[in-house]
Amino acid sequence: MKLKLFGYDITISYYFGAMIPIALLLDATGTALWGMFAAAVHELGHLWMMHLLKCPKCQIRITVFGIQMVQEEYGGYGFRRDCMISIAGPFINLFFFAVFAAL
Repeated sequence: MKLKLFGYDITISYYFGAMIPIALLLDATGTALWGMFAAAVHELGHLWMMHLLKCPKCQIRITVFGIQMVQEEYGGYGFRRDCMISIAGPFINLFFFAVFAAL
């Protein structure tokens, strides 16, 4: 399956798509859904920061074994920009934790 988000091409493998309902069906506690939500929000945090910093577009591949970001060129963004992209994922998770804890 292919889609676009923030202008980035995202390819999701069929095996990954099949793994999600299997994991949800086998999980009797409901924690798999929350784990998948946290992982998706985390990755969207990185993607959102890349969009805000106007990083060159790349192709993102989601497979059963992980997520790959393939860029044709690396412009040498610098340490500060790389740190901002790296920290955006955990920051958005902490933000959602604070919101849900407050509720």
